[in-house]
Amino acid sequence: MQQGIALALILSLSGCIPEGGVMGAMGLEEGIMGAMSAPSMSSVMASCETPKINDFNSCIQSNYTRNPGSRDVRSLYARLNSIVEDQQNGIISQIKAKALAYAAYDSTVEAGNRADRAARQP
Repeated sequence: MQQGIALALILSLSGCIPEGGVMGAMGLEEGIMGAMSAPSMSSVMASCETPKINDFNSCIQSNYTRNPGSRDVRSLYARLNSIVEDQQNGIISQIKAKALAYAAYDSTVEAGNRADRAARQP
């Protein structure tokens, strides 16, 4: 709560009061803090582990809340949906689908994470 008040004060002094005024700023702070405390994509994937790619994909997309609108996450979701489609059409096996799902994670979300870490290095 004190962090929300501090954020509202800073926004007010800078002339950048969001829609909803001070209470809106406090809601913004709660949203930011909530997103930061949400599980990482790798944690969600681990908790969703199941042999069936369709169930795996649905679980991930239902339970990942940290930053679901980011470009990397949207790219992962598109790739997972494509993998599910290929598996359902008999083009790939369940095992191949799971391998492709983890490869998709490595080339999207994890690649973004690596780039972010590298950018923060002195």
